[in-house]
Amino acid sequence: MRVRVTVAAETGDLNQAPSFPALNGPADSLKIALGGDPSVAVTFDWNESEDPEGLPVTYTWELSADESFDDLLHSEVIANGTQFEMTVERLAGILATQGFVTESPSILWYRIKVSDGVQSNHSGLRTLLVYSGATTATETVNGLPEMFALRGNYPNPFTFETAIIFDLPHASRVSLEVFDVAGRKVLHRSPEPVLAGMSRRIRIDGASFSAGIYLYRLVADHPKGRHEAVGRLTHLK
Repeated sequence: MRVRVTVAAETGDLNQAPSFPALNGPADSLKIALGGDPSVAVTFDWNESEDPEGLPVTYTWELSADESFDDLLHSEVIANGTQFEMTVERLAGILATQGFVTESPSILWYRIKVSDGVQSNHSGLRTLLVYSGATTATETVNGLPEMFALRGNYPNPFTFETAIIFDLPHASRVSLEVFDVAGRKVLHRSPEPVLAGMSRRIRIDGASFSAGIYLYRLVADHPKGRHEAVGRLTHLK
């Protein structure tokens, strides 16, 4: 007599989590003035995740008052696509509803959660610098920054191309050097003229980079002096 044996396994034991939803924008440490124009909107976007089993996935934007996300301020399911907008007015309302007291600045953390209904995954963390006034600490009424500030690079991590983003109070000649973790220089961009303004960018092509962590040094020379800043970027193959 033949006996048929059936081995059962719970779906969760076999299911694999969706792929990492890498954030594209906005840049890390974006400055937001809650007392400014309430109609101004910030667009959050990320790369599409793939599910190994081909299951449909949903995305959730999460905002927290702490890096561990124990103090979750807001969680919003994104119905369609891989981006959504948040106006200054709506963000201010969320913070007020949660009783969050805004200092200048207050640091908020956000991330994207992706789920296939069984397993989930998260993007890396980015921050918002939230100011209670009508302008941020580095911005004047005419829209020019009062001081030099390195905003980091995005996307980060990156595969093909990333942009170094910085605030420039004076028209300058800006140069860039990139080093690997052993201190070897892997990229040098000669000084080039850049006009004063917020969120100026220098793009980096990562085609020749190996996977790993790199340090970069940004130098801005102008008639009144020099600004220097150092940052870190991660390249994926």
